[in-house]
Amino acid sequence: GWYDTNTYDNKLTSVVVNGNVVVYAKWNEIKSSDVNNNQNESDVYKITYELDGGVIASNYPQSYTSLTDTFELVNPQNKGYTFVGWLNENGDDLGLKVTISKGSTGDKKFTARYEINKYLVTFVDTDIVSEELLFNSTLILDNYVPVKDGYVFAGWYDGYDYKNKISSIVISDVTNVYAKWLKKVKISVNYLNNKDSVISEVKEVDLIEGDNYEEKA
Repeated sequence: GWYDTNTYDNKLTSVVVNGNVVVYAKWNEIKSSDVNNNQNESDVYKITYELDGGVIASNYPQSYTSLTDTFELVNPQNKGYTFVGWLNENGDDLGLKVTISKGSTGDKKFTARYEINKYLVTFVDTDIVSEELLFNSTLILDNYVPVKDGYVFAGWYDGYDYKNKISSIVISDVTNVYAKWLKKVKISVNYLNNKDSVISEVKEVDLIEGDNYEEKA
């Protein structure tokens, strides 16, 4: 404020001018703690995230002020995808690590970028080569018919217990599919002459283990 002497005893709000007049300004030092205490709502800036299906762990920054200590953005996770960086509101690629420095101002918007994952599918107990397939794609197993000497292929299953037979799978992670095999067995069939019980013919027949042989008429 204004005072009539440099001892600052009498504060003035007005003076009557009838000659030369000297008024004295009194100053108070502004401390950083005073700035913090006097900060207005308009000094708080918003951070907006476009996550495109991703999620960020709790306690990530959604606002800041010019007095906020320097911090990094928390990167998102998105099932089936790999996070590859942030874009700013102008579409500029900011990379994986984005830092907002103390003293920054203004609302900010960041968009997450991802690449779709590929997952390995292994065809267990077959000579079929493993394949890498895109997340959420569908694999039709009926298109894969393996061959094994001495066995008959009996379908695809989701485990070694062979309880759940499958004809297709939707790729969500690294996956094994299991081929079920039925062993072939060879038996000899003897045909006897009813009159003298002399063997008149012998032939060999391929069967699947556990099956019964029935002679066709």
